[in-house]
Amino acid sequence: MAPTPASMRLGPLQYIRQTLNNCGPASIAEVLRFWGVQRTQDQAQAVLRPDGNSRGMMPYPVPAYIQSVGMNVLMGVSGTPTMIKALDANGFPVIVAQPVSLQEPIGHYREIEGFDDQRQVFISTDSYLGPNHEITYADFNQLWSRGNQRFMVIYPPDKEPLLNAVMKSVGWDKTAVYQNDMARQQRGDPTLQPLGQGTARPGFPSSPELNLAWDFIQLGQLDVAKAEIQRAPNNARNAQLIGWLNQAIAVAAA
Repeated sequence: MAPTPASMRLGPLQYIRQTLNNCGPASIAEVLRFWGVQRTQDQAQAVLRPDGNSRGMMPYPVPAYIQSVGMNVLMGVSGTPTMIKALDANGFPVIVAQPVSLQEPIGHYREIEGFDDQRQVFISTDSYLGPNHEITYADFNQLWSRGNQRFMVIYPPDKEPLLNAVMKSVGWDKTAVYQNDMARQQRGDPTLQPLGQGTARPGFPSSPELNLAWDFIQLGQLDVAKAEIQRAPNNARNAQLIGWLNQAIAVAAA
């Protein structure tokens, strides 16, 4: 495992200018291309935002989609800047969910591929704001604090031991962070970030039962997740979300 330097940058990643509200699929396509998997944002959107809604991308369909292209993904909460730097230093770009900017507080996905401690900035090939986009550490921390510091790391299966070592080195424990996330949901914490992300308007929350089911899936408690899904209201919108969650359960069980 490589130590974290004072500054570094991966790539840079190949820039993909997102179409309307398509920051999630565009960011995923950028990271897939970094790993040599050629997918367009339209191909990703066809699976991750099939109805082209104005609310952005939910995380629920991501695991099954990433598995379908031969890759793995870590879906996380309670990320930290130290974690991002360590991941970048070891070759992993990180996609974070946070508002576009302090001036434009709209839900957004962006990948982080580098940083510079001297200039105090993170660097992104941002599908909305453009390549070589820099965010000061202060602004980044303020933006990411508006929620539960969600992130995703897409990686080849053979990189899993390295990824696990990096996450252990920064003290990130999946069980602990998802148990805390569930506790916040169960007490109705108003600071939790909606799971959907889009550039036109803020993301939308799914049913509380489905959000809890997602966390139980991350914890490997698949039977409990299925029970939460059964408790969710039976309506047209939830039907699509439930389908995605069932796909995520299948991926977790594999």
